[in-house]
Amino acid sequence: AGASVRRNPNDVRRVLGFMPDVFGVYDDMKVWEYLDFFARCYGIAADRRRRMIGDLLELVDLGSKRDMYVQGLSRGMQQRLCLAHTLVHDPQVLFLDEPTANLDPASTQDIERIIQAIHASGTKIIMTTHNLGQARRLGDEILFISNGRLMEHTPIDRFFKEPVSSEAAAFIKGELPWH
Repeated sequence: AGASVRRNPNDVRRVLGFMPDVFGVYDDMKVWEYLDFFARCYGIAADRRRRMIGDLLELVDLGSKRDMYVQGLSRGMQQRLCLAHTLVHDPQVLFLDEPTANLDPASTQDIERIIQAIHASGTKIIMTTHNLGQARRLGDEILFISNGRLMEHTPIDRFFKEPVSSEAAAFIKGELPWH
């Protein structure tokens, strides 16, 4: 988004939403309070926060859970809430680290649907995943990293048709485990 992490880290924080693979939730807060807390951290005005919280809860299909405590949500619902939390400041770029890790198939589909809707709205998304099917469904480009080295950076369709590196080809065939 044109911001330098080294020169202007605060500019980066304004344009980047980050969802780690392991996240902290505040169990003793209600769902709406959780989002309100993070929106306050970004300095979002009260009237805008109320509208934004309602919109985000609808996006992640938690509108009916607004007054539940976070601890009462299933793992999949908590993951959707965390995704909503990354969006409170309307970032231009999202970095999602294994957003469907440890989720059941139905929750995985929910998260993928939300990611597709976010991407369709114009937000750029960078996502790590060990799931090639998910990469193929959601990705435009792929960066294949093996043992800490960038092996390929290519359009997703090309990667599956004609991988350049032998590591990528072996992985696609199931001959190479994840490291």
